[in-house]
Amino acid sequence: NDAVTPIGLEIGQKDFFATYPLTLSGKEHQIKISGQADRIDKKGGVHRIIDYKSGKCDQSKLSLKKNRKKEPPEEFIENSNKGYARQLLMYALMFRQRNPNIKSFSAGIISMVNINDWIQNIAADENEHAVLSNELLDEFESVLLDKIASLFDPEYIFERFSILGTNASTAQLAITLGSPNPRGSTF
Repeated sequence: NDAVTPIGLEIGQKDFFATYPLTLSGKEHQIKISGQADRIDKKGGVHRIIDYKSGKCDQSKLSLKKNRKKEPPEEFIENSNKGYARQLLMYALMFRQRNPNIKSFSAGIISMVNINDWIQNIAADENEHAVLSNELLDEFESVLLDKIASLFDPEYIFERFSILGTNASTAQLAITLGSPNPRGSTF
């Protein structure tokens, strides 16, 4: 069945986040990444995380083939041309954590400029099906958490747009850090 069933729109996604433990200066904290995917639906047996873009997006901004084969995963986090892919992978991590029983899902962009391309899915290989693998998500999650931990290192030098690239709209995501105590502070 290829009918499309809406699951969520940006308005109703208050619970779209993921949390992870993080040890800083010997203290255990919880970090929370959150975001707002524009749409989540289900087509056939596959849930789809979809983000709309008013600008042009081409498949090169979503392809991970070159990065996974020739660049270490750490470089992918810093690559300013892969902001859309990072954003979608973060949404996928949030979706996976919030919906552990759903095993088959994809993440893609609908660009209003090149609408004829319709949904451009993130994929690790041109020939790979659009469904995201746990291997890819686990790899990205590990690199992302290492990067987040490095941000709290007192020796870390902050540079403008060092993670997001020059287009700040590519990732409107929040990362908060709080103590495991519900009364703890949030940054």
